[in-house]
Amino acid sequence: MAEFLMEEYAMQLLAATGVWCLFVCAAFACRLYCQGSVVSRLGEAVAHRVFVLFTSVSVFLLATLFLSDYPIAADATLLRLGGLWLALSLAFDLLLGRVVLGMAWERVLRNYNLRRGRLYPLLLLAVFFTPLASYHLFFI
Repeated sequence: MAEFLMEEYAMQLLAATGVWCLFVCAAFACRLYCQGSVVSRLGEAVAHRVFVLFTSVSVFLLATLFLSDYPIAADATLLRLGGLWLALSLAFDLLLGRVVLGMAWERVLRNYNLRRGRLYPLLLLAVFFTPLASYHLFFI
């Protein structure tokens, strides 16, 4: 019985990680749209806000679809799921900027500065709280 539960947990973890990969694809699509269309018309600051908004909505929709297949009743489990997605998002963003693109830490961390109008921390909060919010909005 315990082996079955561990196997099921591993499958859910794998599925949750797969959904996070869809988040990354959605974020790249939103980034391409904003860089290609919004920056030239409305400027970098507005494009960043549009990116955060579109990506947050995409994450919420994808997470809601995921939760419809994997009903989770415990709030603690939903917060752990959000924590997993938050940790994956932070690790990906920091490693992509620093290791893959070779940017200086100052430039990598620029998106996290709320005082300079960068709303990326709000996107990370949305990623963290989306499972809980989605479950309570649609599945209770």
